Amino acid sequence: MKYAFFLVLISVGNCFGQAYTFIPMNLDTSCLWVHEYYNYHSNGFNECSGEKITYIEKDTVIGSYKYFKLFTYTSEIALSQPQAFCENALFKNDQITFVREDTSLQQIIDLNNNVLLDFSKIIGETQDIGLNGNNPKVDSITIDTFNLIARKVCWGTFGLANDYKTIEGIGATYNFPIREYGEWFTPAFRLKCYSRNGQILYPNNFPDSCIKKPKTPVGISEYTLNPIDYILTSKNISILGSPQFPLDLIIYDLTGRTLFKQKIIDNKQIDLSPILKSGLYVFSVTNLKQGLKRIELIR
Repeated sequence: MKYAFFLVLISVGNCFGQAYTFIPMNLDTSCLWVHEYYNYHSNGFNECSGEKITYIEKDTVIGSYKYFKLFTYTSEIALSQPQAFCENALFKNDQITFVREDTSLQQIIDLNNNVLLDFSKIIGETQDIGLNGNNPKVDSITIDTFNLIARKVCWGTFGLANDYKTIEGIGATYNFPIREYGEWFTPAFRLKCYSRNGQILYPNNFPDSCIKKPKTPVGISEYTLNPIDYILTSKNISILGSPQFPLDLIIYDLTGRTLFKQKIIDNKQIDLSPILKSGLYVFSVTNLKQGLKRIELIR
């Protein structure tokens, strides 16, 4: 009697042929993301919807890494009741983010070394989108074609039936590069389109042009928000005006290491001379209640 033996290899990770190679995002100042925004606030049953645009403003070398400065602003706003809620929700948080791409790790990383996107995940691993215990797990991996380019896609599910995808060379379908949450802590930003060098890469057959629309004029929020204004030198910081305290002050060195962190509760001057020597530092001050944030380099 003859026996035949068959060896079957099963992989639970990326089951792609040898022809497939990782597609980096290759970030540059031509990148443009357009997101649909939705936020539901259980306190008073207010809701808000609109659109936000993120683009890369410039690149800068910090330490041994090249970071890209991303700017996000509101480009559309829908009517809401009361109108002030929607204007505050959308306009209060024009955001600046610094990110870099690590092609060896297949990750997008921010200034604090937080991993915003990880394209190397395998089935069963968790994709971190800031939802704590509700972060989606990778339940399938496919190769899909977006505008004639084949890309690896990691699928996951959050909430009841919301598909979350990370798409190589494009980003994520929710909450990248900024993170904010809508109803029941689900992501508030859904990717409508992404373009690079003027070419629309997501989604397929997009009916509208993926362009950098102008910022929507500020309405009620002009009067309800107090900007963060200050005088900053290498020796001290003085908070000006009447911001809504407290403010969070953080200073990093050029490797992203936190050198100084303090909660500011009034307008008094803060002495920075024991912390700052000659050189470049990253300075961040945030108004947590209103979502306002300023980031800049100081010398």
